[in-house]
Amino acid sequence: MAHKRNRKKGRQSRASLIILIVLALLLIAASIVLVFSLPEDQVLIGTTQSTTQSSIRLTDGFDCSASEASQLYPFADGIVKMTTNRLAKLDMSGSEVFSTNLDYAAPLAVVANGYFLAADRDNHDFTVIDGDKVLFAGRVDGRIAGASISRHGYLAIISDENDSTGVVSIFDLTRGEKLFDCIFAESGYVLSVSFPVDEDCFDVSLVNTAASEARPLIKRYSLEGQLISQRIPDLTSIYPVIRYDINANPVLCGPNELVAISYESDETVWQQDFIEITFVSSSSQGLVVAAAGSEMGIYQLFVLGDTGKIAFSEIIGETMTGMTVSQDLAAVASGSALKIYDLQNSRVLADQMADAEIIRMAFASDNNLTVVTRAGVRRFGVKE
Repeated sequence: MAHKRNRKKGRQSRASLIILIVLALLLIAASIVLVFSLPEDQVLIGTTQSTTQSSIRLTDGFDCSASEASQLYPFADGIVKMTTNRLAKLDMSGSEVFSTNLDYAAPLAVVANGYFLAADRDNHDFTVIDGDKVLFAGRVDGRIAGASISRHGYLAIISDENDSTGVVSIFDLTRGEKLFDCIFAESGYVLSVSFPVDEDCFDVSLVNTAASEARPLIKRYSLEGQLISQRIPDLTSIYPVIRYDINANPVLCGPNELVAISYESDETVWQQDFIEITFVSSSSQGLVVAAAGSEMGIYQLFVLGDTGKIAFSEIIGETMTGMTVSQDLAAVASGSALKIYDLQNSRVLADQMADAEIIRMAFASDNNLTVVTRAGVRRFGVKE
């Protein structure tokens, strides 16, 4: 690993190119549908302690066309509208708060921890805003393949370059500057990067193709670019996403399993298998997972405790088109149907229909859920 631009160039074999293609397809599939298989004796069907439901209140919003709705993203206390040539923050009445011009051929949005990243996957440019202003605009050398933003204001961008297996560039958004690049010429192909919640470091998930079969490789770096530790688990699947369990262990998320690891031990901490994973997120109550459990095509919501065992589960249904989590709340969309779960009290908080198909949603606070449908933007009050 090197922290400067003097990369080692090497010829990539035909097998490596095939692996790259397979990885790209798996990453696309994982972003839409992650997949897994729980043993039947561990699948708890409909085991909520209480299913008492309360109606959520429509508190704000505005109407728009379906084409405009596709450009809208819930963010902070309002909405972001992103097109190929403009990025604008809107309030809940649809009025513009501030904007900036773009020239993006293939816009990509990443929303996390109070920041909104707009990136151009083709032309390597990116822009970051918070709720009040444009914080930073920059450019990387390669095609932007992914990104992560920490709650402390650090941005990691993964870029693909012709003479590398992936570059991770680290930026400090609070100071508006680039810190360094991480290059992995001899380690494998970069899949994702993630920031632990309360630690000054970041984790990189790679797939090592030097051996006879693809193996996951996980590396942890300080925010000064120094390698802290690494693990090569005795696993052969590809794990394109890293999340964190309630004990802050990195959890490798694959298409049909979750594996928690530790940098202090060669043994895995815990493992859970499912039929089909669609969503994984951290919460105050544990790791929140949406997946097909014991039967393919029937999706369930699971909360995994500190040892990876299921602490709570609830049937979602045969379809699932979106999900969002905030602290002890989770919302699930299925077409125009909306369910909200109180994870702390293990119950369904609300189950009702929106006025049109739900495109995106996110919690603005514990008491408010912002939903973008094909008919407009709706803000719901969730808790009393």
